This record gives sequence, structure tokens and C-alpha cells, in this order.
Amino acid sequence: MTVPAAASSGPQKRGRIVWRGWGHAAPRLRLLSGLVLFSFALLHFINHALGLISPEAMEAMQKVRVAFWRSVPGTVLLYGAMATHIVFVVRRFTRRRTLKMPVWEAMQWALGFLIPALIVKHLIHTRFASEIFDKPNDYSAVLETMWSGAALDQIALLTVVWVHSVIGLHFWLRLKQWYRRLVPVLFALAVLIPVLAVLGFIEGGRTIDDRLERQAAADSYGQTMSEADVRLLNDWGQRLTGGLAFLFAGIVLYNPVRRRLRRARNTIKVTYPENILVRATPGLTVLEISRIHGIPHASVCGGRARCSTCRVRIDAGHETLESPSGREKMVLERVHADAATRLACQIRPRADISLTPLMPARETGPADVAITDDHRWGVEQPVVIMFVDMRDFTRFSEERLPFDVVFILNRYLTAMASEIERAGGRVDKFIGDGIMALFGVSGDVRRGCRDALNAAVEMGKAMADFNASLAGQLDQPLKIGVGIHVGPAILGRVGVAGANRRDDSITALGDTVNAASRLESSSKELGVELVVSSEVVHASGYALAGSQTAEITVKGRGQPLKVYTVASLERIDLTQ
Repeated sequence: MTVPAAASSGPQKRGRIVWRGWGHAAPRLRLLSGLVLFSFALLHFINHALGLISPEAMEAMQKVRVAFWRSVPGTVLLYGAMATHIVFVVRRFTRRRTLKMPVWEAMQWALGFLIPALIVKHLIHTRFASEIFDKPNDYSAVLETMWSGAALDQIALLTVVWVHSVIGLHFWLRLKQWYRRLVPVLFALAVLIPVLAVLGFIEGGRTIDDRLERQAAADSYGQTMSEADVRLLNDWGQRLTGGLAFLFAGIVLYNPVRRRLRRARNTIKVTYPENILVRATPGLTVLEISRIHGIPHASVCGGRARCSTCRVRIDAGHETLESPSGREKMVLERVHADAATRLACQIRPRADISLTPLMPARETGPADVAITDDHRWGVEQPVVIMFVDMRDFTRFSEERLPFDVVFILNRYLTAMASEIERAGGRVDKFIGDGIMALFGVSGDVRRGCRDALNAAVEMGKAMADFNASLAGQLDQPLKIGVGIHVGPAILGRVGVAGANRRDDSITALGDTVNAASRLESSSKELGVELVVSSEVVHASGYALAGSQTAEITVKGRGQPLKVYTVASLERIDLTQ
């Protein structure tokens, strides 16, 4: 728990600053330790799954695992990760001021607390027995021990560990673009691996049971362990399990007891929009205050400072808050937030405060996250933008009847859109007689640049055919201007969706879009049909034979943009 710098002094201030620094590192250390434990569990699952082949295959894998994890570096890494994970998880739980949370988060907490209770007996009769009593640690002996007396415990342990790990991995990775594309494959693996592990454990246990008579197995077990040793191990297991139960009860009751003890202390006032005022204990995060009082508040990442959906504008009381931590500062800078904007999951007001949530909770709750949709929440990535516009369309439309104008315009737009989509592009929107298209949305920018240039070539041919089909109706052939640029842009679903409305579509936002639009408009100024930035040409690997170079001034850019111009789309020569 931290206090404002002005409220502390001397050694106390320095100590709290050091602890706060650890608080900044806690999410990363918790994540890294969790990944180490997950890798240990994954190898364990694979070892069990080999039981579908034979106990010998399980034994071979066991030797590989034991060689690493029971070495000095492996032991330090494994138990260091276990201790680190437990310390920071318990610290995070005890810093919570409310147990109100999404179902998935509650499930992860519950399963996490259940794991130590289930794993104690397993560790006692495997690693501890091997190290202290020289119990055989070959897989046959271990499997026979678990199969004969703890099969259901082992299956429960496998299930709990895997579900807890998968939930954690999913909510760490779900906002990453590459993960969303791999969700179907990863989901299949998430189901397949534990199923194979349980089946392998069952099959391996049955095979061992068939090979060894019960008495022979008991004699093998008794070669290095007496009945007194076995009773001692069981006694340790019971004591550790009881101690863990007592410890977990204390952790769970810590916050309710602390809240009761603090009720007599002063509370602070938190004011929400529409004059909604609530009282809260100092030290709660704003997100926790919202949940305690039933105020809807967006939080896609579950209050981990991995997204900005919980951000709020501080209307009053900003000066009483601590400065943003490193993690919060990184997120706020990423969304170009001003000084009055903070993350509700990170600020802990200790004085009266007035705020306004900036993201509607009904649109950004975790239940609404469509993990198969890359652009539901907006992603920034390089993308190729193309703008197309028909030349002198205003004059053309003034000389014809409305029906004729609409008929010809629709034929033109259909022809251009068909070539764009055939080349691998995506029509973003129609703007009168203009078109905005995206290429490389899948992430392959080089391919997107090549597709955009190929689309320009085919659009030139399509315009020639279009003019030929209207030769008797046109005074002169129609021409188009095309501008193409590549760079980072924000891709997201923007629009209104609901009853009697079609779903919102993906669009691009940002400086790259403005630059591409400027290139298209400059094609008219330069008297050419294509203006393409040098970045597109270089990324595509094409050489535009017969093109000319120029520099275009783009509003908001300090340096002019180098471009290639082509007088006629019909004469583009794309050479490698």
C-alpha cells in the first residue's frame, strides 16, 4: 500500500518507494514464474500422455524431465518460481478490497488456491520420499503408487492445474493480434492435451497393474521404505494440508476483517457522473469502488493494466493522487491520454475525488469480447491504404439525368471494387464516386503492397473496358486518380450496430490514411493517374518502369513525402 510522497518522510518514505518499485515489477515476475510452472506442468502432462504408447515411453520421458528439474539449476528455477508466484499472487489478493469480480477471474483464484492442497500429497510421496527415504523414483513405481491409492486425486490435480493455467494464459494473451488468429488451434490443444494426459495416466496405470502383482508391488515399495516411514509421510501430508487450509482461510478473511476494522476510520467521497456519490475506504482502487457499489465499469483485462478500457477522467481531486506507475504510464502514453486521464484499476484515492468513466461499460465488458475478431477493440498495425477517385465527376453528373448518373456510377464502383477484392484488398468505404480500400490487413505488408499495385494495374484495364462499353454515351473517356501509401494505422470496427442496422465494418484511422488521401488528390494536380509512395514501391519489390519521382507535401508532416507517379494506369510496368 502506498501513500503520496508528501505524506511520508525519512526512511519510511524510502522504504515505501522501494516496495512500490517491487509493485511495478510484480505483474512481470508473477507472469514469468507462472510460465515456468506452466512449462513444468506441460512436460508432466506430456509424460502422462505417453502412457497411451507404453510405460517404457513414460519412463524415457521421465528420465529427461528428472535430469533437468532435479538438477541444481532446475530445482532452483522450479521452487524459486513456485515461491515467487505464491508470494506475488497472495500479495495481489490481499491488496484487493472486494471479492466482487468477473466469473472467470473468480474461477482462476479458486483453482489457484486449490492447487497447493491437491499437490501436497503428490509431492510428499514422490519428490520428498525420493530425496529423504531413497524411494524409487522410476515412473513405474510412482505410477503404481498413484494408481493404487490416489488415481482420482491425480486426475483432479491434472484438471485443476490445467484449467487454472489456461485461464491465466488466455487473459494474458487475448488482446494480442497473433493470438486471436490462433485461438481455434490453441483451443483444440487446450482440450486435447489434458484429455490425452488423463487417458495416458489411466492406460499406464492399468498396464502396470497387469504386469505386477499387488504383493510384488508392495515388496518393491518396501525395499526402501518401512511402514513407519509411510506413516510419517502421511502425517506430514496431513499437517501440511491443515496448515495450508489455515493459511488460505486467513488470506480469504484478511480483507473482510480489515474492512471491519477500518469502518470506524474516515471514508472518502467518490463522485460519478449524474451526481452519483458513494463513500469508500481509502486505499481501494476506483475499479474496486465501482464494483463494490454496483456501478458498471469497463475492464476488458480484469484490472491488470493491460488495456485502457477502464480509464477515467479526473474532474476534481487529481492533485491528491499519486503519479502513474510505470505500467500505467506506458498504457496511458499508448493511447495518447492527457494528464487528467488515469486507469481506474491503478489509482487508489485517499481523498475526495470526482471522475467520469470514458468507456461505456455495456460495450466493453469482458463478456462482450469476441476473441475471434481481431478488430473489435482496435489494433494498430502497418497497412496499405488506397484512395480512388473519378476525375471530373461533378461535370459529368451535371450533364445527365439522375437515373443515368446512378446507373453509370454503380457500374463504375462495381468494376473498381471487384478488381480491388480480386487482388486481395478490402473495400473500406465508398465516398460518392471515390473508394477507400485496405490491403495487407492480415499482417503481410509486403504482400499488401504488391496486391495494391496489382489492383491498380487491373483497375486501369477495367476502366479501359468500362469506357469502351460506354463509348457512344461519353464525350471523352472517364479517368481515375489513385493514391497508395503504407504505414501504421488503427484498424477497428467503427459504426453503429443494432436492430435493423448492418454490423459495423473495419476501417482505418490515422496519419497514413490522410497521407494516402493526399496522394490521390495530388494525382489531379500532377496530371497523372497513379501516385504511390516510395515506401510502397520499395516494400513491394517492384520497379515501376517509366515512372517519375516527385515530392508531395502532406499536412502535419515535417518532411515532404517522396512518391512515384505514373501518367496512365494502362501503361504501368511492374517488374521485379
